[in-house]
Amino acid sequence: MHDSSQPPDSAGITVAGARHLAAVRRLGAGAFADRGVDGAAVRALFRAADVWTLVAGADRLIGFAMVRVCAARSELLALAVRPEARRQGLGRRLVHAAARLAARKGAREMRLHVAADSAARHLFRALGFEATLGSTARYPGGQLALPMARPLPFGESP
Repeated sequence: MHDSSQPPDSAGITVAGARHLAAVRRLGAGAFADRGVDGAAVRALFRAADVWTLVAGADRLIGFAMVRVCAARSELLALAVRPEARRQGLGRRLVHAAARLAARKGAREMRLHVAADSAARHLFRALGFEATLGSTARYPGGQLALPMARPLPFGESP
């Protein structure tokens, strides 16, 4: 967990603080339940020292992204948007915010895993992520997780 005292960016996205944990846990558990990821796993990532959680929604959480930064590499660990807020550009803005944060921390690449059957694959492709030859993985629920990556920094924000 990191300092959330900074003001939101122009898209209303800010670094999460302790007050966001319960809402992030609920949204994450709901968004990833079909992948076998529960609220405890989301909470553990939220509390990890090398993971930053970015949130959108001043009064009510409508989306979040979690990014781990380690030296020149970063990994987008999670991206969740409430169903009623999808397909409005929030996921794209959250990924851009995560990429900016990772680049400021020194990362030159962002990696992620995406479920083979997820609509998010299209978003990540549109953002310039490409499939990599890295090892595929499995989510706790057994679904195939495909590796993707792209260089940082991103171009202009949406």
